[in-house]
Amino acid sequence: DKVRVKKTVKSNSNWSTFVLPFKVDLTADNWLKTSGCLVKKLKSVDVDGEHVRLTFGDPQTSIEAGVPCIIKNPSANELKYIEVENVNVNTSYDDEEAQTVFYKDDNGLMKFHGVYHRRAIPKGAFFISNNKFYKAVGPLHNNPDMISGFRGYFELTAEAQAQGVRAFSFRIGEDETA
Repeated sequence: DKVRVKKTVKSNSNWSTFVLPFKVDLTADNWLKTSGCLVKKLKSVDVDGEHVRLTFGDPQTSIEAGVPCIIKNPSANELKYIEVENVNVNTSYDDEEAQTVFYKDDNGLMKFHGVYHRRAIPKGAFFISNNKFYKAVGPLHNNPDMISGFRGYFELTAEAQAQGVRAFSFRIGEDETA
């Protein structure tokens, strides 16, 4: 049996957030391997004064169920869906279960939330668009910032907010920043 998730990954794309409710082996012959997509997981969070740096690790060989990550499609072909075989889908997931919290010095700094359906991004949370971070401002003319399903957003903890964070950057690889 095949599982198909409607999720567009644009051609020659920038990095975007991504989460799935099932594990995918990226070394197996499946949609993600044949498409050439790169998938990376958040490795560390550092706060230096008003600046937060998110560092993403090496390309992954698998996607963990419920763990948000980032994805990039370097090919010239837009991908309209994700199709994989022989996966166990956990249908009991909700937004809270698709979440990873990262720590520095045993104090939480950032929550990276994954969502499986379209929803409003909480006011003050951050999202990635066109390789830039944007802060959700809340309802504007009754239209909140929205995020589509199978994506993710970032929230600072109270500790990080107390440090007066004003800027974000992310490191994708050894020398690549965005």
